[in-house]
Amino acid sequence: MKLTTKDLIEVSIFTALMAIGAYINIGFPIIPFTMQTLFVLLAGLLLGPVKGSISMLIYLFIGIIGVPVFAAPPFGGFSYIYNITFGYLIGFIFASYITGYIANKLKNNNHNNMFIKFIYACLAGYVVYTLFGVTYAFLIKNLYFNTSMSISVLFKLFVLPYIIFDFIKCLGSSYLAFLIIPRLKKALGRS
Repeated sequence: MKLTTKDLIEVSIFTALMAIGAYINIGFPIIPFTMQTLFVLLAGLLLGPVKGSISMLIYLFIGIIGVPVFAAPPFGGFSYIYNITFGYLIGFIFASYITGYIANKLKNNNHNNMFIKFIYACLAGYVVYTLFGVTYAFLIKNLYFNTSMSISVLFKLFVLPYIIFDFIKCLGSSYLAFLIIPRLKKALGRS
């Protein structure tokens, strides 16, 4: 796929939004509560699967090379791969792809029911990044740190406290996409 200048700008905007979203942070224990997941899902909905996942991949790359764009200390650098929440960042790439893929498959000419279809796509993206996050945390805690921690404990720590907020962000990103897409089409002269 060849990316145009417009595509590169769109990808860059969502990469920047991810960095900004990391700093919109409410101090929850273990996993910071940020606005990143809203932007992950919105990238999939607005940019589509390929450009959405590219924007997440660039965000991850920028953070790994040392730019302080991540939500928790050390905020960037290669050592961040040892952070128990790093799996979420990997999952963001795939979640944006899945969200965009499902949204594209469910699109039709009836804009009125797209909000519900966007919610389905966002919920699938939520499941993807959550699976990556919990699985990575399990592996890093049990294999690298050699600290025994079960999946059920990780589920209680990493999923349950955030599930309501994540659902609200699924609704928010779906609603924003529902509002933005027809306006973009109108502004660009597309039907």
